[in-house]
Amino acid sequence: MARYNPKGTEKWLFFPTASTPADLAAITQAEIVAGTTVDMTGVANSEALVEAGNWVSSPSVINTPDILSTDTGNVEGDSTRGIATMQFYLDSVPASNVIKAAFPSGTVGTMVKFPQGTAAATVSEAIPCTCVLNQLDDVAGPKMYTLHWSQGSASTGIVAA
Repeated sequence: MARYNPKGTEKWLFFPTASTPADLAAITQAEIVAGTTVDMTGVANSEALVEAGNWVSSPSVINTPDILSTDTGNVEGDSTRGIATMQFYLDSVPASNVIKAAFPSGTVGTMVKFPQGTAAATVSEAIPCTCVLNQLDDVAGPKMYTLHWSQGSASTGIVAA
């Protein structure tokens, strides 16, 4: 099995609530190109996605002590999702920062990750989410901003034709 680096291939698309695909496990090509989605990967050498973080679930642990010993075991608890982030370069031309302008706090929809691109039969993961914070980063160097997202339960699927 070969390792795969999706750089240059991976797509992140945001579907506003009104444009959420009918079947998140089988998003169609028509839904992908409908014109209502926002390409969150951005534009090279402009407002581009630098990194995305915490778009995964994590299992919690429940400690299960007993009186018989000082060794405490555990069992798996619920899987939870924390606040996710997406960091972007800020373009020097204000009108070019279309992603920043499109996501004020409170924006609701579905983020879909396509690690192998959007061709038919590739995998996807759809996550209902809300943008909870849109903030400029305090960095020395290229100016950036970060979108912070609350997340719902994800649906994995295969891109339909």
